[in-house]
Amino acid sequence: MMNISLNFFISGLGLPCLENAPIIQRIITDSRQVQRGDLFVPLKGEYFDGHDFLEQAWSQGAAAVLTERSPMDGRCEVQVRDTQEALFQLAHLWREHCQTTVIAVTGSNGKTTLKEMIASILTRAAQANHWDPQKVLLVTEGNLNNHVGVPLTLFRLRPHHRWACVEMGMNHSGEIRKLSLCAQPNIAVINNVQRAHVGLLDGIMGVARAKAEIYAGLTKDGIAIYPLETPYEPIFQNEIHERPVCTVGFSEQAMVS
Repeated sequence: MMNISLNFFISGLGLPCLENAPIIQRIITDSRQVQRGDLFVPLKGEYFDGHDFLEQAWSQGAAAVLTERSPMDGRCEVQVRDTQEALFQLAHLWREHCQTTVIAVTGSNGKTTLKEMIASILTRAAQANHWDPQKVLLVTEGNLNNHVGVPLTLFRLRPHHRWACVEMGMNHSGEIRKLSLCAQPNIAVINNVQRAHVGLLDGIMGVARAKAEIYAGLTKDGIAIYPLETPYEPIFQNEIHERPVCTVGFSEQAMVS
């Protein structure tokens, strides 16, 4: 559980603190999963509006909700302009609070496999140090790698986590940039660039630019990893700037081969 005052989050959103702010245990976007002590963030989609389920969240014990609508008297409702953007900000605040080393992974294919490989290596590292892997390592569950899944993954962080391996996917330009800025990875990995989503991203070069966005939120001394045998290195470098780089590949020129 988070066990932290709502004021920690709303002050981070630039809003005034509350006199009797509740303690928040979890941040939830699905009203069906709300439990006592949760902060409910209703999101809007093409065919739904989470605001329609505020009553359900309250009836299940929500401690507070964010809302784009006018707050109701007598309830701990915090008004924001955009709940999706607020979700990103809350996840970023919590990620900074936990100070975990975050490894972000993307690629046109194989990113889930790479995520699991990294998790396996870190599990062995934990065991070698006599640490409980379940307490020091957090990994994206399934394919929760989009604008909702990545924040929800970050909300599962706890201060005792040493590492988090976070998968990032996309279907349009700009999506991974937001995810990276939210997660602020210490290490960011591009597995490959293939023709997935090529029709939505102005060709294969557009796919490469979209994948390179994973470096946008990389910490100042964070490490950018990508395959050396790629024609997209200049595109990657546009996002990496002066940060350290580690190349992988089969040639002798690769740092890791």
